[in-house]
Amino acid sequence: MSRLLVSILTLFVFTCNARVFIAPVFDDGQVQPGCYNPPDIPQNLTAKPQRWRDTSAVPPLVTRQVGKVWPGWQGVRYLFTFGDSYTSTSFNIHGAQPSPENPLGNPAYPGATSADGPNYVDFLTTTYNQSFIETFNLGYGGATIDPSLVGSPYGLIVQSFRQQVQEEFLPTYATNSGVGWSGSNSLFTVFFGINDVILSYGQRNSTLNFLLIKSYENLVHQVRKPMLHRGLSTVNSIFSSMPLGLATSSS
Repeated sequence: MSRLLVSILTLFVFTCNARVFIAPVFDDGQVQPGCYNPPDIPQNLTAKPQRWRDTSAVPPLVTRQVGKVWPGWQGVRYLFTFGDSYTSTSFNIHGAQPSPENPLGNPAYPGATSADGPNYVDFLTTTYNQSFIETFNLGYGGATIDPSLVGSPYGLIVQSFRQQVQEEFLPTYATNSGVGWSGSNSLFTVFFGINDVILSYGQRNSTLNFLLIKSYENLVHQVRKPMLHRGLSTVNSIFSSMPLGLATSSS
């Protein structure tokens, strides 16, 4: 499982002293020590489109994942996942909800996955954790970030990241008093990118790339907004993409 997670989460992004720094993760799950403060990176990482077109090597960084509200794996009780077929277990928000009998809700473990068996969401929920976790998996096979920018070839039936946030998470779970999640006892994962790349690569449109990142960023802020209303400023999150993954313990 270590190699499975490494293949998905290849970089960690941390916040420290109002700066962002990045660290590669290796097969043993450890992060190389060190410290790196990227020069001239604004607080809003998408303020400059060229930042997403120009890449350079990033030196090794910090020793471990740290965040003000990160409770450690033993403190995670709720997992909310957004993504495409890499993430989906075919959960239906109108079906059975996560419970001690089935922490994934519906369908029965491991669900219907593109892995033809348990995927990383299944493993995090049932095996590689340190607490009982209830998982609300909003991932949908074939999903893109925003259908107004890059649509799925399967049409509107596919729930994009925008739909997963605006039509499922916000109205169903964001203010649901029956689900006792908070910024400190929950982990949110976002795993998108491969379908957007496949469906738009031929356009070679750097402006589209920037718009996708802006839409992604806006949707992440929408997920965070309910916590701001509760007086919380942070949320434990993992951001994964293809071919590299980015993660942050609090954002």
